[in-house]
Amino acid sequence: MQEGWNLEDDMVKLAIMNTTNETEQVQSLGRLRHDIDILVYRVSKKENPDFYINLSNEYIDRELTAPEKDELVEKLNIRDDKGRLRKWHTVKNILIKQGYKIIDTYKTINGKRVRVSKITI
Repeated sequence: MQEGWNLEDDMVKLAIMNTTNETEQVQSLGRLRHDIDILVYRVSKKENPDFYINLSNEYIDRELTAPEKDELVEKLNIRDDKGRLRKWHTVKNILIKQGYKIIDTYKTINGKRVRVSKITI
C-alpha cells in the first residue's frame, strides 16, 4: 500500500495492512474503498487491538444532531470490556484515528441552537 495502489476492484472484500506506523495506516485508509468488509492491520505489542469502523455513506457529509449520533452509536454497537455501549465521544475518536475528519458546529433548528457534527473523508 505504500506504493499508492488505489483499491477499486469490487471483488476485493478484505484488506490487510502490515504496518504499525500510524501515518502509513492513515495514508492506506485513504486508498481503500469505504465498503471493504474486513480490514486487518497490525498493532504494536504495547497497544490493545483496535478495530475498523466501516461507516455507512448515509452518515458521511451530513450534519448529525445528537439523536442521529446516538442512532449511529447504537448501530455500531461498540462496547467496552464491561459490556457497556460506548458513547459518541469514543466513536468520534476512533473515526478520527481512522482518517475521517469531524467538524463540530452549531446550527439553528426550529429556533433552537443545536450542536451538529459533520463526518467527512
